[in-house]
Amino acid sequence: MTNIKKKQKGTALILALFFMTITSAIIFDLAKDTLMLYKSSNRNIKKLQSYYSAQAALEMGLLKVKAFRQAKAKLDGVRTKYKGNLPQEAQARITQVEKYVDDFMLTPFKWPIAGLDGVAAVFKNELADINKKSLFSGVEYLSLITNLEEKININNLGSPSEGMREVTKQQFTRLLDRKIESNEELEELFEETSVAEIIGALQDWVDDDSEVSEGGGAESSDYNLSDSDEKLPPNKAFNTLAEIKRVKGMTDKIYELLLPHIQLFGQLGVNINKASKEILLSVDDTFTEDLVTEIITLRNDTENHGPWSATSFKDFLTDNSIDGEDIEKRIPFVFSSQPNFIVEGISGVGRSFEVNIKAYVYDYNYDLNQLSNALFLERTQYKGPPDLPDNSQTTPPEKGRPSIVHLEVL
Repeated sequence: MTNIKKKQKGTALILALFFMTITSAIIFDLAKDTLMLYKSSNRNIKKLQSYYSAQAALEMGLLKVKAFRQAKAKLDGVRTKYKGNLPQEAQARITQVEKYVDDFMLTPFKWPIAGLDGVAAVFKNELADINKKSLFSGVEYLSLITNLEEKININNLGSPSEGMREVTKQQFTRLLDRKIESNEELEELFEETSVAEIIGALQDWVDDDSEVSEGGGAESSDYNLSDSDEKLPPNKAFNTLAEIKRVKGMTDKIYELLLPHIQLFGQLGVNINKASKEILLSVDDTFTEDLVTEIITLRNDTENHGPWSATSFKDFLTDNSIDGEDIEKRIPFVFSSQPNFIVEGISGVGRSFEVNIKAYVYDYNYDLNQLSNALFLERTQYKGPPDLPDNSQTTPPEKGRPSIVHLEVL
């Protein structure tokens, strides 16, 4: 009897251990699934946080663009009203305000707000409290704005204005020729395809005809289309900078050489007050290194000189024995700020969840005026002064939210 009871106890113990093992396995499996579900949900939440905080940064940038355009319209309105008859002191004051507006526009905005050096401790504590209570706690974002006036608009190679097409082609030619002159090693990049052929191929990509550009280019017969029904070249504007890599003769190194100096949207001309050194050097052969350096130095000297105007720049060129009127018949000079920008919203929740939303913001009213002026000069063979009234100064900014012509989510 005693042995039977012992056997029963042993069996019960084995069964208990068996059921405990099964239960533990089930609990462990459930816990594992729960943990995986939690991690997955947490990742999704962080991705959403990153996306919407990047969108918030983008909206902040668009708000700054709107404010910038309104401020510029007010300042240009004052200039137009008085037609250059402003006292020197008032003109200097407007120039200073313009600098403040430009600085405000291009200064990055970062969240969370960091305390600046020299700020009283009480304000730093307030900022820390605001950051802590924010719905964006644990999220960082950055709003960046880049001016489109500092680069050459490559899509102008297909402009309806013949003069604009030719000027853009000449700019690219001078830009690359000067690059090669300053660095002989770059000559190797153009051994198989010359500078003229590269620029011609770029023009054939965006123009609306099927004829090879003068000096060399590439039309449909130059592309291998055996495995695709796609039409190349498409005879339309580039949609992305990466699309340029598909142009006949374009290599990665030539693309990298062009990339810092090109854009897809923006100016119809050269903004003397904003263009980079390389772009100014590409304007004309008479724009030497020393001359361009002096142009940039004077425009940045807000106390003694400040931004160029049409009159002051014309006088400057005349003093340097340069026929500014002849150059401007070929390439428009712009002196007021053009309201076209790249707005970026960058955010991140940890290193693995960074989102970058990039928007190209365009003011159609402004650029329509610029293109209309260029076409007017060509079609009427206008013989008057090349500096037509700058209609952009009286063009009101777009109403509502700034127009986005291209959006990238990276």
